[in-house]
Parts: sequence; C-alpha cells; structure tokens
Amino acid sequence: MADIPGAARAEKSRRKMIGGSRLSEDEVAIKALYAYNKQANDPRIYNRIKDYAGGTLYLVEFVTPPSQEQEYWSVLIRDGEAQVFYDHEMALREAVMWTRRVTSINFGTIVISVISIIIVGAVVYLLWRDGNTESIKPLDYALTSVLGFWFGKSVNKSKS
Repeated sequence: MADIPGAARAEKSRRKMIGGSRLSEDEVAIKALYAYNKQANDPRIYNRIKDYAGGTLYLVEFVTPPSQEQEYWSVLIRDGEAQVFYDHEMALREAVMWTRRVTSINFGTIVISVISIIIVGAVVYLLWRDGNTESIKPLDYALTSVLGFWFGKSVNKSKS
C-alpha cells in the first residue's frame, strides 16, 4: 500500500488495535481517509512524518472524480486514532496546539511539589512514630521553607 523504503521491516512495530481488529497504521490512515472522503480514488501514502504532534503524520495523495484532479491530504495517527486534514494548514495548527499543551506543563512546579510532599510526609511520619517534636528539629527549616514557598506562591497569585 505504501511505497516507502523500509516499510516492510517496520510493519510489525506499527501494528495497533483499531476497532477490535489489527491494522497497520498505513491501513488505518487509508481507512480514515476513505471514511472522510468516499470519492478518493487510489490513495497512496507518499510520506510519513514520525513524532508529529504526538503521533505519526501520513501525507496521502489521491485522485477525485470527475475532474481527476490530484489532491493531497494528511492523516494524523495518534494513540490508535486517526484524524484527517484536508489541507496542510490544519495539520500545522494541530502540531502547534499539541506543542502548546506539552510546553504548558511546568516541570519545576512538579519537582517542587514532590519535594514538598516528601518533606511534609517525613515530618508527619516522625511525629506519628515518636510522638514528640524533638525528632523533627532537623526538619524545622525544611518544613518552614516548604510552607513559606507555598503560602508565598498563593499570595503572589492572588495579587496578580
């Protein structure tokens, strides 16, 4: 179906469960194109772009009757689902939107949150185990820093 070098070797690794049956991603892309445009004649995948917006973008060419005009559409396969784009601008927008979602994750806050949970958990454990505050003296400054950070951050957000 696809005239891409090395497609036969990579075929096993690209098989996914789609709708209860095992189809290759190439087959899923063509099937999705047919579902969206039933007039597509002889669709052919002429390029595959891996790691595009969290999936693989297939560039498909086909002929539409009655004009027999050549058309170029894109199909994005991500997490076993296909999304069809009738022009390349739509596919570019999808990549930009996906990139924005990924870059909006603030990994610094995640790391600080995990460290804070560990410090608070250690303080609670030591208080529960020993029952006195002498055992948490070494963690006083750490706990104060964690509380100061989180309360300072919430005050900063409310001011803006």
